[in-house]
Amino acid sequence: MGKWPYWAEFFQLGWVVALSLLIPLAIGLWLDRRMGTMPLFLIIGMLVGTLSATVGTVRMAMRMMQEIDARREEEKGHRGPPPEEGPPAGPEGGCPT
Repeated sequence: MGKWPYWAEFFQLGWVVALSLLIPLAIGLWLDRRMGTMPLFLIIGMLVGTLSATVGTVRMAMRMMQEIDARREEEKGHRGPPPEEGPPAGPEGGCPT
């Protein structure tokens, strides 16, 4: 999320999912047509694509969450120190008499 706009992360996530699914699927289809084993490599490509899309999505989500946490920590540091507590007010903690 660093220097990219907020919405660009979602476009990147969409491309990761789409390409992770389509490339292994296309390779599986090509192998099936070439070898005459129609659903075998297509199914393997579908499974590999689903696994890689899931892993890619989780990795991107983890990175985004770490960047959000780092940004929150940075914002906490800019607020300044918490206010100091003064001395107690009187013997019972109320107003001094």
